[in-house]
Amino acid sequence: TNSRCHTDMAAYDFNGGDCTWSDLKFSISNNGVKVEPKSAGACNFGQMNIPHTPNKFNALQFHIHTYSEHEIEGTGNGGFFPAELHVVHQEETEASFAVFGTMINVGPEPHPQFEGFLQGWEAAAQKVEDDCAILTRNIRGLQTGAVQQAVTCAAPGFGEYLNGTTPTFPSDVVPNVYELPTNPDFGTFTYKGGLTTPGCTEIVNWNLLDTPMLISQDQLARLEKLILCYVGKEFQDDGVTLNR
Repeated sequence: TNSRCHTDMAAYDFNGGDCTWSDLKFSISNNGVKVEPKSAGACNFGQMNIPHTPNKFNALQFHIHTYSEHEIEGTGNGGFFPAELHVVHQEETEASFAVFGTMINVGPEPHPQFEGFLQGWEAAAQKVEDDCAILTRNIRGLQTGAVQQAVTCAAPGFGEYLNGTTPTFPSDVVPNVYELPTNPDFGTFTYKGGLTTPGCTEIVNWNLLDTPMLISQDQLARLEKLILCYVGKEFQDDGVTLNR
């Protein structure tokens, strides 16, 4: 519920790690967007301590769902939010996992650090669009020329992806996932739970902020476009056929 929680915040400790924007891989699927280091051990994505366990938890990736998976009673919209962010961690002993999560809602201003992540995902989406635009196919010996299939989204008012494949990351902002919450005076709802994907194993320490992270309406629209207009690509064995 939305009653004030009494979390022992002194038992939490967050270390943002040392990843730079160029160390990160941006990916999109039909159920969300994700950020993770390009390769294991390439950089430290972050680390946290949580109450009731002496072991540290190492950040592996973060992803975002739309709509939210949790609801907080008394917050409007039936307790749900437009989106929910999960930073997934693994215990240093590899015995369990922990999630540092926050609801996402619309605020009056753009979120500077979130803008960098948005542009990373938009660049990934633009790369697929560009690949499809320049691809040529040869069917039964006949050259068919450039192949491009457009995706049309029902929701109006969305802008274009980046013009090109290189995002403009904010040079004065480091990608620290623990600095994404816009209100530093947060508490957490904590419970022992499970993975939200099969086999839903009960090995997750959930830590959900009681105060949502705020992004602008434009940023939310772009996030929704990335997920709802998801387009995947797959090269066939001959190396030239691209399915979208």
